[in-house]
Amino acid sequence: MGLILGSSLKLATDTYNKNIKSKYVLKMLEDIDLFFNYSFIVEMSVKIIAVGLVMDENSYLTDSWN
Repeated sequence: MGLILGSSLKLATDTYNKNIKSKYVLKMLEDIDLFFNYSFIVEMSVKIIAVGLVMDENSYLTDSWN
């Protein structure tokens, strides 16, 4: 839930990134995006390993919340 909240806040700030001139701040915001992307990829990978991809009844792809 913390990752989702943080990612949502970051997406909300993207509207105002057009006004930012500092290359340091823009690079930091890009790094934050990469952090969230990699974090969600790790979360997905761990969940696929834990519950399976397709074959089981409650596997990753059969659960609509995934």
